[in-house]
Amino acid sequence: MIRRAVAVALLAFAAPAAWAAAGAPFDGRPLVASIDPGALCDRLAAYAPDPEATAPPVPGAYVSAPRAREACTDAATLSGASASDRRRWLFQLARAHYRLGEFDTAYALLERSAEAGSPGAWFVLGRLFQHGDGVRVDHTVALLHYLEAWRRGAPAGLVAAPAIYGDPDSPADAPARHRA
Repeated sequence: MIRRAVAVALLAFAAPAAWAAAGAPFDGRPLVASIDPGALCDRLAAYAPDPEATAPPVPGAYVSAPRAREACTDAATLSGASASDRRRWLFQLARAHYRLGEFDTAYALLERSAEAGSPGAWFVLGRLFQHGDGVRVDHTVALLHYLEAWRRGAPAGLVAAPAIYGDPDSPADAPARHRA
């Protein structure tokens, strides 16, 4: 308990010094509160095969789903955001809902994001149909989704397409390494 109090006190004194060293005025608010929701959403839920990702990818098992859901919901409702930002945040919001086990909501958000043009959403929809994850297994639909992901700029779509029919030379034939 005493160690925690000492750590909090040190942080209280160190934060203004860190802000001053960075050349930014310290306004007394916690650092996390000053992060915009879009940047936080990107940091918490970026996806490796998504060419629109603006942050390092977060593997599915490491997505902090409750925090990502909150940040991505806030980001997706920002006024003045570009269409590409909004579709990326919707896609990442779908990842958070998927990790929370809210599959119907995740699927609906994936469809909205894909309709808006998200290559990552097209790719994940292909994965869902290929593996029957919450939907029926349909290899034709999966192939079409992968090809659309590739057409929209996600090379992973073209890499994953041969795996549908069991191409042993396809690196995408490895079990679900790109799952949401």
